Amino acid sequence: VYVSDAEGIRPGAALDNFRIIRDRGLDIRTLSGFNYSNEGPFTATVDAIFGTGFKGELGDECRRVARGLKDAAVRLYAVDIPSGLNATTGKASKDCFRADKTITFGLPKQGFFMKDGPGVCGEVVVADIGFPRELIEEYGR
Repeated sequence: VYVSDAEGIRPGAALDNFRIIRDRGLDIRTLSGFNYSNEGPFTATVDAIFGTGFKGELGDECRRVARGLKDAAVRLYAVDIPSGLNATTGKASKDCFRADKTITFGLPKQGFFMKDGPGVCGEVVVADIGFPRELIEEYGR
């Protein structure tokens, strides 16, 4: 598992899940050390770096990894939204992660269908994670 900054993980779900994988003994490394050509054979990557609140541009480290994965023969799955895509406007930052499949939660984000969104999301799958039905009906219109 690669993380951009283990010390900078904000309290909440991200930090809780980081602690779970750490406590289970998974090999956790910094993203700055990621080099696709040195990682050995693998066929899939999961992008869960940024979520729906992302705005602006990816940092150099994330852009380097995104470029490396784009050139590799590896499938990329995005969790909720490809890192580097604005969920509201559909504007993708430079070297936004380009997913083969985006597994999103509750409802698709409007940015998936605007501007750069269709080109970086790949196939979109909406997963039910237990949002209240009334909420889905209200915002799904």
